[in-house]
Amino acid sequence: DDQAFIQVGSTGPRTQVTTPWGASIGTNTSTWQIIAADTIAGVNQVLLRNNPGNFLHTWTLDSNWNWTASNGTISPTSAQGLALLNQFGLS
Repeated sequence: DDQAFIQVGSTGPRTQVTTPWGASIGTNTSTWQIIAADTIAGVNQVLLRNNPGNFLHTWTLDSNWNWTASNGTISPTSAQGLALLNQFGLS
């Protein structure tokens, strides 16, 4: 249905991820790709990749997985980009 959802554990309820303006975030886009979502150090986060710009971007989300902040135009091969990939278990 081209919507992104988060599920905590294998039996938890699914929660829809929303944009800063309250819209649901899609998963089928050529510009932005959701790479991972996780709770890291108690903070809900989504790791995204901007495909045309070839950079990583993070969202910080509240306990209901609603956007609260954004960060970055981070090169995936930089030290910061590699650290992010490692945090999300992708390296």
